[in-house]
Amino acid sequence: KVFPKLWKEFYLAPIPKVEPCTNLEEIRPVALTSTISKIQESYVVDWMYDDMESTICKEQYNMVVYHARQQSLRSFTFYTNGIKHWTYHNE
Repeated sequence: KVFPKLWKEFYLAPIPKVEPCTNLEEIRPVALTSTISKIQESYVVDWMYDDMESTICKEQYNMVVYHARQQSLRSFTFYTNGIKHWTYHNE
């Protein structure tokens, strides 16, 4: 009873995985939530993130707001260059 019932409502939209759809296993159920619920969730996430940011491991890209793709590419480049450097100098 913390949130109003309207905020918890969603519509289930059947999205086909392939065209044409011939059975139920080829349908992806997608929950469409209300805008109010999404806004409320973003406030909670921002509030929690401010408190937890310093405790999140840097390698947990999916937990870092706005930095996932850039950090992942940087780390990939760093590690692949490190492997090349190590391989060339240890042959």
